[in-house]
Amino acid sequence: MTGDHRDSTARRPRDAGRRRIRRGRVAHLALGVVLGAALFAAPALAAGGGGGHGGGHGSSAASAGDRPDKETVLPRTEADSVTGDYMQLSVMWLPVLQNRRSRYEAFTIRLTPHPDRRVLACFKAPWAHEAVMMALNEQPVSVQDKAHLDAAALKERLLARIATQVGPGLFTDVTLGSGIVEVDPEAQRLSEMCR
Repeated sequence: MTGDHRDSTARRPRDAGRRRIRRGRVAHLALGVVLGAALFAAPALAAGGGGGHGGGHGSSAASAGDRPDKETVLPRTEADSVTGDYMQLSVMWLPVLQNRRSRYEAFTIRLTPHPDRRVLACFKAPWAHEAVMMALNEQPVSVQDKAHLDAAALKERLLARIATQVGPGLFTDVTLGSGIVEVDPEAQRLSEMCR
């Protein structure tokens, strides 16, 4: 009996090693199937617009919202060739002080570029957007100030902050509007390409 017992114990480690090898092969096979499926599915999802953005069904993300399609927007280097007196930035949600509390409200910011520096101003518009956002977060507008958003002191403060961020002389005016304001049709193209 001892001989039979030895034979059965001698086989166990060898069987356990085979099981590990089989499990490893199965794991590699499963990984290969998953990666293969991903490689075949990724181009189909990219071509069909699938992936959860823009409503799916093959539509582009631009057609789902108000954003322009990237293929129809001119490059920023063409800012001199389009009409429009101002660049309307994306809507900002900024704090508004009421007594000792603050709440966030939507603001529309329009920048008027210097006529001779429109291309550089177009390139620097995202940095100007950030400069306005930082300035109005550091020193928020109050409820009383909202009635006077066109005040000269506020415009000067914002233009000075923009000048320190992007350089002087790129923008001649900044307009701050309460709420979400639609861009005028003549400034639409310039606004889209400079955001």
